[in-house]
Amino acid sequence: MESRAGATLLVAVTLGLSGCFESQRDETFNDTVVGDDVDVRVLHAVADAPALRLEAGGEVRAETLDYGKVATFTLPANHHRFEAAGYTGREAPEALLDNLEGNLTEGKRHDLILAGSLADDSARAILLEQDDEPFEPEEEEAENGEEEGDGEADSDGDEPDRDVRFRAAHLAPDTGAVDLYLGDDTSGSPDATLSYGDASEAIRVESGVYRFLITRAGESDPIYDSDSVLGWDTGDDLLLAVTPAIGVQEDSDLSLIEVDGEQSRRIPGDGQGAEIAFVNGSASKVSAESSDGTITWQDVDSLSKAPVDGYDPVGGGSYQLDFTSDGGAAGSYGFSLAKGSAGTVVLRSWPPSDSTEASLLINDARSVATNARARILNTWPNDPDNDGDAEPVDVYLVEGSGCENPLSGDGVVPEPVVGSLAYSNRSSMLPVRPGDYQLVVTEPDDPGTQLLCEDSVSLQAQGLYELVVAQDSDSGLIQVGGVR
Repeated sequence: MESRAGATLLVAVTLGLSGCFESQRDETFNDTVVGDDVDVRVLHAVADAPALRLEAGGEVRAETLDYGKVATFTLPANHHRFEAAGYTGREAPEALLDNLEGNLTEGKRHDLILAGSLADDSARAILLEQDDEPFEPEEEEAENGEEEGDGEADSDGDEPDRDVRFRAAHLAPDTGAVDLYLGDDTSGSPDATLSYGDASEAIRVESGVYRFLITRAGESDPIYDSDSVLGWDTGDDLLLAVTPAIGVQEDSDLSLIEVDGEQSRRIPGDGQGAEIAFVNGSASKVSAESSDGTITWQDVDSLSKAPVDGYDPVGGGSYQLDFTSDGGAAGSYGFSLAKGSAGTVVLRSWPPSDSTEASLLINDARSVATNARARILNTWPNDPDNDGDAEPVDVYLVEGSGCENPLSGDGVVPEPVVGSLAYSNRSSMLPVRPGDYQLVVTEPDDPGTQLLCEDSVSLQAQGLYELVVAQDSDSGLIQVGGVR
């Protein structure tokens, strides 16, 4: 994807004030005296963007920021320009979001939220600010007591301690105004009503375990249900980001990112499912079935996969797969899948070995607009010394086809995308430019000793691929995934 997505900047402070940045810009900012440093926390919530690098003031402030993650840094109170570049598989990060400008106010803390979508040019930055004072529940209780006087609830000690504080931000561009409810009931007044780009005031609640419901504004049917999984402790000061659902969606179009200090977690909707696939990397034909009967694969040939295309739908949760073969051998493997994710179970070896050896590859099933993403798992038992110890391999992705001198066709040997990949290990999820590739496996640090070459590995933008390097296969590669 060559074109850049445009971005605008909104400012929404905790008192509910919001508006375009341009209306708040100090036209003489070049002459403004620089103030003290202020804290800035950035959240990557652009649903279809790759990992980002954020720059401000000519310096890198966040080197590699994955989706749903946060980074923190300080900048002088002043007017600043930001730029976010993405890791798209090119040699250097590619500029994706620029012209991001805003005023950082002295005495305030700031959340810079990158939101929206690259594909439909709705990507933008939202700047939230609040007073730079730590949230101290004890002081808040004392202040509340002084303001409320000697009411009956105070004298009886029945007033709950509102020792948790949170704000919510609406970051789902394709969803209209929404009502937010903390609890099980959507028939009463919502805790907040937000349009895209808006943030709520700070809301204080008692510590405990909560359920978060979202409805369309004025309606009562939830379009997002977190279930009762929000466990909040005394002193928590949270940001709840309402985002588009990513990955396996099914009945939920929204998701939630909970930010607590420098930590974050994604909370998929209760209606989101998961997906599973199976790669039989062993030398035997195998059947596999989960103990609850929801997953069944019959007579999967050696060095093949099930289903033939894509994944099978399942619910998020814990599973145990029981394996059997025509020869009567048996084994099992347990694993867990989060809602919204896609998993691939790779059976590497088979009884009568000492144990069932398997790998679980889990990805977020998220489409990235700018590039493909691929992960490589090594199940090749490279043992040139025949001593029972598999040697690592180097793996290359080379543009083109033909497998004739793939590593020296232009006179220059490329660098491997993964070096010294040991047996049973996997790479990170790699950003790759869309195109047709040859996957080449060699001895480590020896590109002249080629072990296998798979021709015409086609990787498309928005595609997510699990590439299993297998033993004794005609092609040497078993590929799972693609464009959703």
